Amino acid sequence: MGKIAILCLALAGCNTTGLTSSFCDPRSGIKPILLSPAERAALDTDTKRDILAILNFGRANCGW
Repeated sequence: MGKIAILCLALAGCNTTGLTSSFCDPRSGIKPILLSPAERAALDTDTKRDILAILNFGRANCGW
C-alpha cells in the first residue's frame, strides 16, 4: 500500500481528534494536490485513487 493510501487511512478515522485540525491547519503545508493534464496522464490508477481520497478528505474536513 502506498504512503498516500496509508495517510488517508490514518486520517479517515481521526475526525474526532486533533489530527484533522492539524491536517487542515495552513501551517502544516498540506494543501490540495493540483496536477497538470500531463501529470494526471502519467499516474497509475492506484495513485489517482490515493490522491482523490486526500482531496475528498480535504473537501469534507478542511473546506478545500
